[in-house]
Formats: sequence, C-alpha cells, structure tokens
Amino acid sequence: MEGLRAAVDAVKSALKGIMDFAMGLLNALGEWAMIAADILSDPGGWLSGAKASAEDGARNHLFREVTSAIKNWFNEKIQEILGLPKAVFDKLIGGGVSREQMAKEAWDAALPQLPIIIGEIIITKVIAKLIPGA
Repeated sequence: MEGLRAAVDAVKSALKGIMDFAMGLLNALGEWAMIAADILSDPGGWLSGAKASAEDGARNHLFREVTSAIKNWFNEKIQEILGLPKAVFDKLIGGGVSREQMAKEAWDAALPQLPIIIGEIIITKVIAKLIPGA
C-alpha cells in the first residue's frame, strides 16, 4: 500500500510541477494567460463558443459584407469590362442600351473569374476581422 501511495504522490508532484511550469509560461504571456486559462478550464465549451461565434459572424456580418462587395465590384466591372468612361456609359444608357444588356455582357465575361474573386474578397474580409488595421 505504501508503494502505491508513493507512486500517487510522485504523479501528483510531477503534475504539480507541470502545472506550475505552465502557469509560469502563461503568466509570462500576460493578456494571453486569461484567454488560455479560459480555454483550459473548458476546452469543449470554448470550442463550441468559438464555433457559434464564427457561424454568427459569417452569417450575420461576413455574408452581408461579401454580398455588398460583390455587387459593388460587379457594377464597377460592367463599366470597366466594356472599357467605357462613365460619361459614355451614361450616354449609352440614355441612348437605348439598357443596363441589363450591359450587365449580361459583363456577367458573361466575369462569370469564369467569380470563384477567384469571391475567394479574394472572403480572405480579405476575414483577415480584416481577425487583424485590426489590416
């Protein structure tokens, strides 16, 4: 029985040493210590909360921003793809060429590049959310 108690004490001592070392590292990291302590106290709950926050951010913020950015990009590209200055573009609309016709031409030209464009927009938005000032 003494041998078992000694083994348990040795494991307790080793774990205490590891925890003390980890806390020393965390204390050295300052602000990150609170975040790490939160994660270590309930890793499953923390991951679940992070997942819920990511889903909420993507659904309620990122999607709206990406949609808006795509619409703005598309409107700019109609004019750019056609290679027309704004004044000429406006005269075409006034002269009988509809925005729908121009949009169809621009859409047909832009469609093959949309996956790349959407990927760039999403990466830019995610980085801007994760790194303030980026």
